[in-house]
Amino acid sequence: MLFPFDKNKTYLLACSFGPDSMALLNMLVEEGFKPIVCHVNYHKRPESNFEQSGLEQYCLAHDLELDVLDTTGMKPSGNFQAWARNVRYRFFQKRYKEHHADGLFVAHQQDDHIETYLMQKARKTKLISYGLSEKTTAFEMEILRPLLDFSKESLKDYCDLHQVPYAIDSSNLEDHYQRNRVRHAVVEKMDSVSRQNIIFDIKSINQRNLLEIHLLEHTFGTFDRIDINKAKTLSDESFTFLLYSMLQKQKCSQSLSYNRVQQIRRLCSSDQPNKQVTLGTKWAFVRQYDFLSLTLLKKIEPYFYLIKQPCPFECSYFTVDFSEGYLKDFIPLEAYPLTLRPAQSGDRIRVGKMIKRVNRLYIDWKLPVSLRKIWPVVVDKNGVPIYIPRFQKDTRFPRQSNFEIKKSFDYVE
Repeated sequence: MLFPFDKNKTYLLACSFGPDSMALLNMLVEEGFKPIVCHVNYHKRPESNFEQSGLEQYCLAHDLELDVLDTTGMKPSGNFQAWARNVRYRFFQKRYKEHHADGLFVAHQQDDHIETYLMQKARKTKLISYGLSEKTTAFEMEILRPLLDFSKESLKDYCDLHQVPYAIDSSNLEDHYQRNRVRHAVVEKMDSVSRQNIIFDIKSINQRNLLEIHLLEHTFGTFDRIDINKAKTLSDESFTFLLYSMLQKQKCSQSLSYNRVQQIRRLCSSDQPNKQVTLGTKWAFVRQYDFLSLTLLKKIEPYFYLIKQPCPFECSYFTVDFSEGYLKDFIPLEAYPLTLRPAQSGDRIRVGKMIKRVNRLYIDWKLPVSLRKIWPVVVDKNGVPIYIPRFQKDTRFPRQSNFEIKKSFDYVE
């Protein structure tokens, strides 16, 4: 088998010592590759140490680097399969970064591909791509699956024919997990014609979905910032594809339930111009007036800075210079020392001949909620707000050139 990969690049290979991953490892070695082999020993089965030992001997014989994560002392939480997967991929991710790797080989094969599709359909999850992809991104790694055309049985036959050592995971013989039940009750009983029919169905659905994505791309561009008025006209199916396109653009692997999709749809139709729907702890679909964006959530730390005299100042969120330009002329010396802080409840400021509530001012400016949390209010020595940089919705920066939001601070307009 020829692998269309660059032998001069650095690859990791996830290896359990099962027939799938050992077949892939041996194929790579036969093609002249030297992947860094990564193995996790969960000590959940009596044969775990035997499997690690067998892999160590194989790697030693073929001059391969082996990196083992021993989970002794780690306490599983919740569903073991989910916990184990997270531990496994966090381990891979760490090694991926350390080695500046170009890809992670995973030995998912045709049975896994079909099982995944059947489980996705059973859950009635709407996806852009069903089954498993030959190449995808997860945990900030490029995941490579070159064995999707091979059945599990054919890979076992390969190992037997080429005398490649392997062990059968005894937990795969049980029916405690849904995937195992699908595998034993359905996939393993399929003949070659049934398998090919399923694979044809997967390809057909994925191709139709891809066409839908191209049509959405023509309407919404790069999926960075979505016009809500256009999004509201979409069917439920197209709206779901739109959300997944936004997730894919940000390399976010979060899946969306039907209820979550409808929640985001209600967000777009809400009378409230600033709302968000969070996805776990890291991401959120954020509505800012007439636009919907997917943003990475960041923790905003409260701040209070004392400015004793006119001078340049810089913090995590913005830079400002009180020693020149507009601010030098606008703020008298007798107002010092100044305090820089975000707006507080009850803050008011003079605008011309009027006294306005600061939160009302932000609404009039259509200042994004994410920026309101870091937008500075300049307070004089008596605790009176005297200056707030003017926000313009068509730019990231206010009109005054001596105040700038840092470009490194991500927010959604």
